[in-house]
Amino acid sequence: MTYPTGWQEKKIIDISEVTSSKRIYEKEYVKSGIPFYRGKEISLLKNKEEIKEVIYISEEKYMELKNKYGVPQKNDILITAVGTIGNAYMIDDDKPFYFKDGNLIWLKNIKECPKFLIYLFEYNQNKIMEISMGSSQKALTIVKLEDLYFYFPPLDEQKRIASVLSLCDEAI
Repeated sequence: MTYPTGWQEKKIIDISEVTSSKRIYEKEYVKSGIPFYRGKEISLLKNKEEIKEVIYISEEKYMELKNKYGVPQKNDILITAVGTIGNAYMIDDDKPFYFKDGNLIWLKNIKECPKFLIYLFEYNQNKIMEISMGSSQKALTIVKLEDLYFYFPPLDEQKRIASVLSLCDEAI
């Protein structure tokens, strides 16, 4: 496929930091506090559905993680990596939460338009499935995702494209 002038092939590792969270054990769950999401909850958020059964970690644990390693921020992207593969969710607010390691891959410090990147993931599910590993249960690894590439137009064009696609999604 030929791309318009100005579009460039870029690997995910070249446009963002690709990482995951620190491990949280079931014994660290509490009755209230900071929401703790797994792949299931991220898929619900992506589809703008309600999370009915919320798991929590303590505010103290959250602050420890935030201070030592950082926590998800607005415009970061989380991608489901086990079971349901490739559901990409862009964080659209500053509400605190944390997430399960291994089940989700975290893209942060994104240098391109995050909303445009979300659409690239959505429309290229076949590429994501091709790089997933495993026979009985597929998994997407950080290493494989880092090498995934897409073509990107200049940043201002990414923003315009994402804006138009968002309007179409809202209309639907």
